[in-house]
Amino acid sequence: MKTADKPSVPPRPAASADTAALILDVAEDLFARHGYNGASIRDITSASGTNLGAVTYHFGTKESLLTAILERGAAALNRKRTERFTLLEQAGRPPSAEAVLRAFIEPTYELLDTPSGIRFLRIQNDISAERTDVPSDILAAHYDVVARHFMRLLATVAPHLSSDALAWNFQFILGALLHTLTQPHRFPVHQPGEDARACRHREMDELVRFLAQALRAPNRPTRSTRPT
Repeated sequence: MKTADKPSVPPRPAASADTAALILDVAEDLFARHGYNGASIRDITSASGTNLGAVTYHFGTKESLLTAILERGAAALNRKRTERFTLLEQAGRPPSAEAVLRAFIEPTYELLDTPSGIRFLRIQNDISAERTDVPSDILAAHYDVVARHFMRLLATVAPHLSSDALAWNFQFILGALLHTLTQPHRFPVHQPGEDARACRHREMDELVRFLAQALRAPNRPTRSTRPT
């Protein structure tokens, strides 16, 4: 019989006013370690010292609990990105492609600096890769507004690109970011004496440089796939 893991987050008294936050923290921990499909409501209540009634009262369903976790994490990520976008727009001079890309990418890398950020990133990546029963478009509702803001900034630094080309570049930026964050040990990139954080910063710099060059590439007309 499966037993629930003890949460890696410090538990708080279930009877306190922050029961909902406790449930969120424990659910985030279990979803990150075992996947959304691999952690049950019973696991969450057992690990958090709560009961089914508390989960139902605060969140309703397991999917609603996941949505609350995504809302909490995405809100913090969106806030950091928006702050950086706004600073670029208020600088009084056109931003560089590198600055726009860094404003979008750096907040995601900062998630790796905290246990909660790592847990959130793992959950989000599982959904993006469709390794859960939850449809991947559940993420769109949390990121669409900031994504459109980012696209407007991309258009300012790559005015030669068509709207179709910009959309493709956006998809490739997301794909490269996701792959880089989820495949950190594919190649031995650490330099002698370099710690993990310094390596991540260097990795991010290389990713920004690579993507900026892609944005500067000439626009290519879309070829028709229809038979002639």
